[in-house]
Amino acid sequence: SLYRGLLAKSLAQKLKTCEPEEAFVAGLTLEIGFLIYFDLFLKGNDEDVDTGAYPLESLLLQQMEKHGVNHREIGEIALRFWKFPESIVVCQRYHGQDVNQQEISELSKVCRMAGKLSALICYTKTDFPDIFQTLSASFGLDHETIYEVVIAALNEVDEIAQTLQVEIEGEKDMLGLMEKANKALSRLSEQMLQSRYNLPMDEPPSFDTLKSKTEHKE
Repeated sequence: SLYRGLLAKSLAQKLKTCEPEEAFVAGLTLEIGFLIYFDLFLKGNDEDVDTGAYPLESLLLQQMEKHGVNHREIGEIALRFWKFPESIVVCQRYHGQDVNQQEISELSKVCRMAGKLSALICYTKTDFPDIFQTLSASFGLDHETIYEVVIAALNEVDEIAQTLQVEIEGEKDMLGLMEKANKALSRLSEQMLQSRYNLPMDEPPSFDTLKSKTEHKE
């Protein structure tokens, strides 16, 4: 949640489409309903419960099927009861892939982007190419902007975490993100080699193979 808040703030500063401080609060409270959902339905249960929030759509669907309500619906009710600004409250509604981007506020768009980017930092299942493709296709966000937004959040997270008395290992998260980036680059390099030299997918490139392929091309 802290990463979502900082990423939303960073996005708002970069895109200049909404107020950064409002974006921080909206991002920070984006999954606030999960705490209430956990207390109502999961606390004290012996069953093995997946409390992960990625992919979000799958988690919300599971909650609906099991309890007839999801934590985003609970979050909207709670934030409205606590008299949060409506601009922040409505950010709870927009999470599905079928949401029409033209119909939602700029703040809601920023929160959706922050949610995708926070998954890149916080969940091992996510990958750079998948997130980049989603953000590019859905929001027109270029790679350079994504890098700058994520770096800004990582640079600020430790200081804000101390202020909020939240335990965060920003350096560890940054190293994990770098490891993901290296893996993505490694796969990209393999794909480029396979494409250039027509290598089978299961054949690792060797110097002899590359040399023969190069000579053949010449």
